Amino acid sequence: MSPNRVKAAAIGGAAAGVLSSIPILEWINLACCALIVGGAVLAVYLAFRNEPPTEKAPLGAGAAIGALSGVFAAVAGTIVSIPIALIAGNAGAGALQEFLESSDAVAIEGPVRDLLESLAGSGEGIALGALLFGLGFSLVINTIFGTLGGILGAAIFNKKE
Repeated sequence: MSPNRVKAAAIGGAAAGVLSSIPILEWINLACCALIVGGAVLAVYLAFRNEPPTEKAPLGAGAAIGALSGVFAAVAGTIVSIPIALIAGNAGAGALQEFLESSDAVAIEGPVRDLLESLAGSGEGIALGALLFGLGFSLVINTIFGTLGGILGAAIFNKKE
């Protein structure tokens, strides 16, 4: 992949990742990950705007740019959410402790319960665990929806000969 396309994917992905981490704007992602798809479409637009026209839409290239944009969005979103997670870490630990004391958690026993109890004891542990889980989840979901957005962007912004 050319440096121009990687740069475009980084810009589109970073924009999507940052916007999807802002507390109010993150709700837009409930509509089929609209911010991630939009970031991938932006990335494809930036990548294709100076390329010569083609007969068929380069859907494969659009998919690759969109997937890379999704990866950048996951990383950027995680980085932006670190301060939020550090501030809300103690609240998350309290919620986990309440869950462990509830009747819903009676079936959780052994090493899994020990791990959850140790995480609940430290706000930093729950915040770090949530961050790592969120990054892994975002990598998968953002890559899928970024790929779809890249295909959509390639179909929209393809210049015909």
